[in-house]
Amino acid sequence: MNKNNQQFSPYKIATLIDLQTQYQQDRNLSDDVKLKRDMRIAPRLNNRQHIDRIQLWLSNAMTQSSHTNKLIALSSILLIILGLIIGILISKSAYYYNGSTPINVMIPIAIFVFVQLGLSFLTVIAMLPSAFTRKLPLATSLQDSILAINPGNLILIFKKILPSHLTENILNQFMSTKLIYANLQKWTILRFAQSFSLAINIAAITTFVVTVIFSDLAFSWSTTLNLNQQTIQTVTQILALPFAFLPDLTPNNHLIQTTQYFRGNPSDFDPILARNWWPFLLACMITYGFLPRLVLYIIAAQIQRRTIKSTILNLPDTTLLLTRLDHLQQSPQNSYAKSANISSSNDSPINKDYLPQNYNLLIIDHAPIPSEFHLTPHRKAHFGGTQSIEEDSHAIKLFTSNLAPENHLLILSKLWEPPTLETLNLLQTVRDYCSPTTPIHLLLTPKDDNGNIVTSHNNHMTHWKNKINSLHDPHIFFHNTNLMEDNAQ
Repeated sequence: MNKNNQQFSPYKIATLIDLQTQYQQDRNLSDDVKLKRDMRIAPRLNNRQHIDRIQLWLSNAMTQSSHTNKLIALSSILLIILGLIIGILISKSAYYYNGSTPINVMIPIAIFVFVQLGLSFLTVIAMLPSAFTRKLPLATSLQDSILAINPGNLILIFKKILPSHLTENILNQFMSTKLIYANLQKWTILRFAQSFSLAINIAAITTFVVTVIFSDLAFSWSTTLNLNQQTIQTVTQILALPFAFLPDLTPNNHLIQTTQYFRGNPSDFDPILARNWWPFLLACMITYGFLPRLVLYIIAAQIQRRTIKSTILNLPDTTLLLTRLDHLQQSPQNSYAKSANISSSNDSPINKDYLPQNYNLLIIDHAPIPSEFHLTPHRKAHFGGTQSIEEDSHAIKLFTSNLAPENHLLILSKLWEPPTLETLNLLQTVRDYCSPTTPIHLLLTPKDDNGNIVTSHNNHMTHWKNKINSLHDPHIFFHNTNLMEDNAQ
């Protein structure tokens, strides 16, 4: 149990990483250790939603306090600091004034309006659902390119901070192109990109305000292009539309006329009047830089939160965990204590009369073969556990190929592990490969690799039967290697 009583949020990347880490650690634990632990936890999870059960299970299953959340927060802070520094430098450069040549407003307008609008537009494209972009020519390629060069990828500096085992086992999986993480990867990159861009805009605006307050600035407009004063006034009026209701923010015709600057003829330039551009420029920075980034950040953060929760619930190990907890909750809380005190009279050799003499053996999740199991299979294969999907598919084909009519199918599984959807799909697939009437014997062992009884409570067998009955297959037969009570459906 977690001595630090650590709380986990279903909306944080850290929870997903810690959960995956715990799942990996569980694979190195013996079945009886996991069962003892989960039997202590299961009674506390009644009448809770799936995500709440996972959080509570994780907080009780972890034996050490996790620092993942702090490490990710530190990485996020570093990314924000980098954005603040860049924002200060951009603002200092755009509004550099040495007292001799006025600041050309065309430069900050280009940087803080048109460049910002262009980048925000690219972000919107990256946010489009894949189902929509697949229907548009080149849209998917453009979206992938935007994500590839997105500043949110800077969060990979986080790899330098995390402990090596987390970096190798978790972050590399997360940043891979695996389907289960693809959507989460996209929204995590976008969310960090928006926080980075938001920091740039906040720093740029703050730097500009401080510069306006503590120094005297003079602005002008100047360009080699053939743009007259009327064109500039039209552009500024269009840009000022979102804040036109506020007084004195839109440059008037007189300001535009008197602040046109020519290097060779600066005699008519009035630096006192030229300072009046700053309210318009500040309003543009807020309207076209800060506010769009704030909206995009809120959208990305909210979708990322939902995606993290969805990813946690759809992890294969999560499905197995929830099924196992359901399985344990249906049994009495002291079922392990009962099974630990089972008399030796129950530990009798398997009666061969209950099982076929000529059979193929399929072992699920490396279930231990009982020591009293003296029959020799015609063919043997493994399914599940650490195997890949391709290896599982090969095992099924090997298990069912060239099946003689006299050969029965024997599937060995752990009694204490609940039948998952993967197990039910396996049985259905095996049935599809063989004859509809070929007997399938489901052998459930209550023992671990050392021959110790983990559990043999009848409720576990009942739970198995209830799940298998949903297949409506009358030719699946149950065997408990401890009690050897043969039950045909």
